[in-house]
Amino acid sequence: MPNKFSRNYDETIAKLEAEATKSGAQSDPRFYRPKFSKDGSFSALIRFCPAPGSEVPMVKVFGHNFRGNGGTRYVEECPTTISKNCPVCDANTEAWNSGNKDLARRRSRNKSGIANIYIINDPQTPENNGKVFLYRFGKRVMEKVMEANKPSEKNIALGKKAIKVFDYYEGANFRLVGQQKTVQQSNGSSATFPDYTASEFDNPSALDGGDELYERIESQISSLVEFIDPKKFKSYEELEANFHKAWDSAPKVPSGQPMQATQPQTQTTQPQPQPQPQPQPQQESAKATVAVDGQEQQVPFQGDQQQFTPTDDAPPFETQEASDEDDMSFFNRVKKQAQSK
Repeated sequence: MPNKFSRNYDETIAKLEAEATKSGAQSDPRFYRPKFSKDGSFSALIRFCPAPGSEVPMVKVFGHNFRGNGGTRYVEECPTTISKNCPVCDANTEAWNSGNKDLARRRSRNKSGIANIYIINDPQTPENNGKVFLYRFGKRVMEKVMEANKPSEKNIALGKKAIKVFDYYEGANFRLVGQQKTVQQSNGSSATFPDYTASEFDNPSALDGGDELYERIESQISSLVEFIDPKKFKSYEELEANFHKAWDSAPKVPSGQPMQATQPQTQTTQPQPQPQPQPQPQQESAKATVAVDGQEQQVPFQGDQQQFTPTDDAPPFETQEASDEDDMSFFNRVKKQAQSK
């Protein structure tokens, strides 16, 4: 006799793989936000839950959050989430191809997953225990989810078995372990983000509580469709205008440092000959050289935009992790857009 709350897991895996291979706030109370201790550490025991009905249990979203030349911040959902072109990604591709890799990385997109979770034990915020939340997480946790669902051939050879991550009966508890990490960026500034590399799944087991608990969870889980609804994404033209407004704005003049006035011309100057453009080397249209895991590799371009995807996390498109501040800004923007409609 099948378990009451079981899903067709073959369909779940197919949907999850499609979502993970396609090329986001604390103001919303539905979202869980880990509360780090004073020493910069965090740990909690959670369980990934299914989505309502036959929905895919995790969606993958992209967003941009960076500061322009004049100090204006660009915070927008990236339309590559729904497989549409993005003006920032297009500009990053152009910068990368011209050799300006640092610029492309500076404006790269953040990758996140969104899923429902049940909090088993959150020592830092015990009032969360026994509650269901939406959770937005970065690529490290996403990699662990996907590896657990479908282990690599190498891990299978070592005896690793697949875990039905989003299943009440044959899933596994997840030990979410984080540590705030500060890294120096290529432009000289520093960035702090939560590193969840130490997180891991327990051995598969039914979630304690039985069908009574599962029924309560089922009544609280949220649909994920809204986060990949094309209606929530701005048009290419609107995003392009916002991008140029943020990126091309004039730098602010520091206080106490007046702008330099242009000196009037006192004599007629002879027109200077215009430099002739130097012939540019013919660029190979089929491949590009990018750094993948620290090594230079030749990778194919895709489509008219020549947007290359050697791996999902190769620059210039994605940063390592999104910071909590970035998460908050992203979802505040989502909420405002939803309220304005």
